[in-house]
This record gives sequence, C-alpha cells and structure tokens, in this order.
Amino acid sequence: MKSLNNRNGSDSLPGSGTIVNLVVQDADIFLFSYSIQKKSLLFWSENAEHLLGVKDVAIARDANLFLRHVHPDDRFALLTELEAAFSGTGPYRATYRWIRPDTDETRWLHCRGTLSNHDGEKTFDGAIMDLSREFTGEMSRMAGPDSVQSLLAALPTLVCIIDTDLRVIRLNRTEGSNIFNFGDESFKFENVRIGRPLFGSFGNQTLKKELENICKDIILGNSPLHSQRISLEGSVFTLEIAPLMERTSITGLLLTVSDISKMVNLEREMANLQKADGLRLLAAGVAHNFNNTLQGILGHAAILTNHSDNKVFVEKAGQAITDLVNRASELTKQLLSYQPENGSETELLDVNTVVMSAINSFGDLFTSGMKVSVSFGNPQKIKTKRSALTEAILAIIKNAKEALAGANLKNKTMSVKTGEVSIAENEVLDLKAGDYIRISISDSGSGMEDETLKRCFEPFFTTKERDLSSGVGIKPSGLGLPKALSNIRDIGGAVAVESVKELGTTVAIYLPLESRSLTNSSKITPLHRRQPEILIVDDDRMVRETVQTMITDLGYTCATADTATSAFAILKNNHRSIKIAIVDAMMPTTDGATVIKGLKNIKPTLSVFGFSGAMPQQTLPMLAAGAIKILQKPLGQSDLQGIISSVIRNSARKVVHG
Repeated sequence: MKSLNNRNGSDSLPGSGTIVNLVVQDADIFLFSYSIQKKSLLFWSENAEHLLGVKDVAIARDANLFLRHVHPDDRFALLTELEAAFSGTGPYRATYRWIRPDTDETRWLHCRGTLSNHDGEKTFDGAIMDLSREFTGEMSRMAGPDSVQSLLAALPTLVCIIDTDLRVIRLNRTEGSNIFNFGDESFKFENVRIGRPLFGSFGNQTLKKELENICKDIILGNSPLHSQRISLEGSVFTLEIAPLMERTSITGLLLTVSDISKMVNLEREMANLQKADGLRLLAAGVAHNFNNTLQGILGHAAILTNHSDNKVFVEKAGQAITDLVNRASELTKQLLSYQPENGSETELLDVNTVVMSAINSFGDLFTSGMKVSVSFGNPQKIKTKRSALTEAILAIIKNAKEALAGANLKNKTMSVKTGEVSIAENEVLDLKAGDYIRISISDSGSGMEDETLKRCFEPFFTTKERDLSSGVGIKPSGLGLPKALSNIRDIGGAVAVESVKELGTTVAIYLPLESRSLTNSSKITPLHRRQPEILIVDDDRMVRETVQTMITDLGYTCATADTATSAFAILKNNHRSIKIAIVDAMMPTTDGATVIKGLKNIKPTLSVFGFSGAMPQQTLPMLAAGAIKILQKPLGQSDLQGIISSVIRNSARKVVHG
C-alpha cells in the first residue's frame, strides 16, 4: 500500500506512514476522513474492495453508498448515531451489519470515529473493522426462529422487498420462483442478489421500463398499489406491489408473487356453475310464464265458448288472448335472439367505421344532456360479420344510455374507445392469450349490484319489468348484454364487464385479430376502376381511411390527401371526375380555409364541405372561403350518402340540361 487515496489530489493524509500502512494491510481496518460540509469522503485507504466489497471508483463517485449497503434493519439506528456524532455530542461507536455488493454476504462491521479540524474544515475521521468472526453467534441468533428472514421463509408466497432505489434488500424464494419471470423470458429469479437492482437483469426493456414506472409512481405517492395477473407455463401468478411506510414516509416497496392457478380453475368452475344455475332459472322462468300464458288463453277460450252471443265478452276475451299471445311472442323472441347467427356473411371491416355508424344511429345521443366522448385508435381491419358486430355495439350503447338516463347525476358521461390490446392467458374469461381489437363503452351511471353483475349475461334477466318469482323479463331484456355476448361469441370474440356501484360500468368487446399481413393486403382501393369522384383532405390517417371506407361502401370512388400540396395535385390530375371535396378544418401546416381557396382556384365549380369536430367559431373561415356546409365529426354513413347523392344528382342534371 502506497498511501491513503486522496480525493483532493494530495499524496497522503497527514501522519500516514509505515505504521498506518501496516494497520490497514494486516489488521483489515479501513480508514477514512469525511467532510461534513462537502458531504463526501476526502481520504480513504486503498483496501475498500478487500474489506467492504466496494471499488474505490464507487467511493469517489458516491459516498452515500455506505448507507445503501448497510442492512435495512440497522440503517435507522446508524443514521441516528452519525447525526449525534456530527453534532459533537459524544464519541462515535457503532456496530452494524453490512451486505457486501460483490458477494451478497452479510458481515458485521464496527466503526469508530471522531470530529477533527483540518485546515479549518470540519471532518469526521475514523476506522472500520470487520468483526464477523466475533459475531458469529450473534448472527446465528439474528437468523433464529424469531427473525424476519425465518418468518419470510415460512411463507408460501415469493416475497421481495426493495428500497426506493429499486434495489433488493430482502428476498424469499419459493418453490415456484424458478417459473416466475414477470413475463420476461430472459429474467431469472435465481440470479437476483441482495443489494442489486431488481429489474437490472431484464432483457425486455419495454417491460422493465413499465415495471420501473409503476414502482416509482407508488414511491412518489401517485399510486396506492399495483396488482396484476401473469400467466406462465400453464400457471397463473398474481403480482402485487405495495408501499412500505416508516412513520409518514415511504421507505421501500413490498412485492409479493403468489401462484393462483388453483384459484383461477375454481373461478372457471364457479363461472360454469353460475351458467348452469342461470339456465336452470331460465327454464323455470320460461315454464312459469308460458304456463301462466296458456292458463290465460284457456280461460278466455272458455269465455268465448260459453258467451259466444255476448259481443262485449267476445271482444274482451279476444283482446286478452291477443295480449297473451304477444307476451308469449316476446319470450320466444328473447330465446331466438340468444342463439348464434349463421346467415350473415363475413366481410373485411374497419371497426371504427362500424362503431361510428352505430353511434350515429342514436340521433339524440349528443343532445340528451350527457357528455359523450369518442376516442378512436388505429386498429387493423378484421374479417367478421357486420350485422352481428353492429347489433352488439348498439345493444351496449343503448344500455349505457339508459343507465345514464336513470341515474341522478349532475355530470353524465359516456366514453367510447377503440384500439388494439395484447392480453395474457386468463386475463379475460374465455379468451386465449394474444392480440385483440378492444371496443370499450363506459358510462358514469350508478353501476350494478353484485347480483346484477353476476346475471347480466342471462338471456331473460332484466332490471326492468320482470316476473318476481323467477326474475325472467316480461318485456325485452333491460340490459341488452345477452344478445351482445351471443353475437360476439358467434364471431370468435368475448365481452367483459366491469362495474363499481355508484361509479359506473365499462363493457368491453374483444375481437380476435387476423394475421398482421391482412393489414398490408387490405388497403382501401376503389370498388370500380374509375377516376375518383370525391376527395378527402385530412391529416389524420384513421379519419381518411374511415371516411373512405364509408364512401367506397356506398359505391363511389374516392381519393385521399393528407396535405394541401397533395390535394391540389390530385385535383389537377382528376379535374373532370372529382365533384366533391371534404376538407378538415385544422391541419398541422395549414388550415381548411386555405385549402378550400386553393381547390376553388383550380376548379371553381367544385362542391366543397368543411369537416370538423371543432367549435363553430373555428369553422366560420371555411364557410367564408366557399364551403357549402360544415360536416360535424363523427359523420354517419347515412348522412354522408345523402350529401354525396344530392351533389352527384345535381351535377348529372347540369350535364343533361347543359
């Protein structure tokens, strides 16, 4: 050993020499001098790696690493004793456990220090000694039957405690630890070591970042806890992350991993039992209602036989029989509506277009006093049955609308969203792991009672008028979910419901995605090889494709542009054929009014419509620039058909009479 390391660049600590070197080398003692003002080490001996398992470069970079590697149970006491020593209230003597970062071995260290003054700078000088041999008995006692480690080892659950730097400070491995990997195949729990970052050995960087963000949100107090299910190799685990509190501060996180495969199987069995029980109630309810109906018909038939000469009796009995038959007819309609459809042909559909058309079929949805938000993602097209999907969406929207209408709320909101999601095995009942399109419809209504939530998919269960003895609906279903579930199952998907009393309900449709190659092979092209008749100008690709799909489905040809320059070029090249332009109000590099003026300069007779979801005052310039009308987003296919056919028809008249 040459001398003590010096962070300030001098060669040695005053007084160091042969005796100091001998003490450091032969007695396994680490010497240091700490600046209280600078909060960093000024001098330290060169045996840090040998004695503490810490490299000199790490000490130079971060003096606080001493506390990081102190055993978590000893940190608070050590800090208290250091604060007392720094304030000059007495000599410093401390014995504590140290977790070596290089071997994860726990050692017993003893430190002695005193306040000094070097050239006017207040320092804390001391020495650290390894007393592990002397403390072997004490360490055994700490790991005895009353220790925290022994308690953790007895748990059937994998337990991991990490500090606020996301480093592991306690770990209990269970029998299933070798299977669980957070969903990252490159992660192995057997490689996890005390004192090292838990997520440091992740290969999946996206998953690593996601979990780190979840942990940081909990540490910052932005989230109370996190829970999720993860399916691996035929087993299902639940991962829970919760904060560890010391007084009012979060000092770390508790991660628990439990194998819930048996519970998931029991949930499936329970769901099947509930379905069977629902069918039993269904059979009893249908029989009860039909027997009552038949009894009524028989009774009134007897009146007709016995009082055929009494006109009043005959009319009343005839009307009663008609009412009873209609009532029975409603029940049979509900039975038939629950059966899967077989007749509808599949076709390649843009889900956003189907959802938009369904929303616009409710003429009063946006004027009914409730706030409706629509958020379209960019899901790929899928091959499915339009009628089945549309009917399911209509039923769910109708149910959400009725839930809001019956709720006593100041702010009534409905949210419709589309997008693509990846789900794990058992994350959604009846669905395999994979990629799906998700259509979710949420309302802020009063939510469902537990009993209602359990029975909401039964074909005759209703919250409206129903038979009190069986719960079977006398009128058509009040929830609309049985038919939706039947339709979606028929096209290979599933429906999931989440509802919280007084907070609202979310119904989600999951549709299996076709292969990704379908997206590339299904780009929208004109139905007929004709020159385009309509030009769509919008910077949003999803909007362009959605409107183009509706237009081509109506039998017209369509061209699209995402900038003013490309719109002008398309119109110049198709000057004669293009009769209509639909222009977005706001785009990144220009505005709708400017585009309309440019289009009108190229073809003054062009019929131009503004297209916007903005406030009226923001669309007035488009009218001044020559737009016939502002079409509000979202736009239904029937409205679009009326606008296009009117313009095309007028153009045809001008040609005939011209």
